[in-house]
Amino acid sequence: MQSKLDMAGKKPPKAFILPVATICLTFVIGLLFIAMPLADAVKGDGDVAELKKSIHRLNESMFSMGTTLLERLKLLEGKAGNSQNQTGQVEGMTGESQGLTGYMKKMVEEFQKQTEHMKKMTGKVEDMTGQMKWITHDAVEDLLMKAGGCPLPWLYHDRGCYLFVDEKKNWNDAKKYCIAKGGHLASVHTKTTHDFFYGLAEGRETWTWVGGYKEGGEWKWVDGSTFNVKTYGEAGSKDARWAPGEPNNLGGNEGCVEIWTKGGLNDFLCYYQQPFICQK
Repeated sequence: MQSKLDMAGKKPPKAFILPVATICLTFVIGLLFIAMPLADAVKGDGDVAELKKSIHRLNESMFSMGTTLLERLKLLEGKAGNSQNQTGQVEGMTGESQGLTGYMKKMVEEFQKQTEHMKKMTGKVEDMTGQMKWITHDAVEDLLMKAGGCPLPWLYHDRGCYLFVDEKKNWNDAKKYCIAKGGHLASVHTKTTHDFFYGLAEGRETWTWVGGYKEGGEWKWVDGSTFNVKTYGEAGSKDARWAPGEPNNLGGNEGCVEIWTKGGLNDFLCYYQQPFICQK
């Protein structure tokens, strides 16, 4: 239902104006038809003549009023038509505005949904980050070892990682250095490992400390593995071997093992400083 304000400010519709105009015009014509015979019937004295004149003037005035009223009603009808067109345009614009408003509301709702989704995803990422914090540098190295890889600059060979250290240290200091790196001085059990050490030393022909030492007249490896090095004459094609004529304990004080990267093992003075190979 329209409010009183809307009804008061609204112009009469076109369908209402035409009947009103017709009724008013009919009324005016009716008066004319009544007045004109009355004027013709009146004859006589001056008062009657004066009345006749008045009736004729009334006829003229009524006709003029009827014509003016008809013209104004037609003008009002045209304005009413324009008003209806303008009202239709306003209603169309109002509908478009309401449609845009609804679309904007949907966009805002979608943005809010996406924002909530991003918050949830951010929370999941933070949870995953927290779970990954336990992976330390040592844990990564352990995983690489189990997968057959080694942390750089260590190199993998036969289920172990090896590091050639081109720093000159005596055997004891070399042993401590390898322990600090999480390993020990290297053990040599096969000719393949021996040949690998030559490549590890970048092809240099040099004497290098390894993890063999003599204790109580017996040779041992620092990692506790069996010392199965063969003498040069006993060694097969795959065995680790002593260099020809070694070990000879020259001077009676050679208690540590070195390796000639392109040859065999040798017993030597433990205090001598030279490069070494670590294993882990």
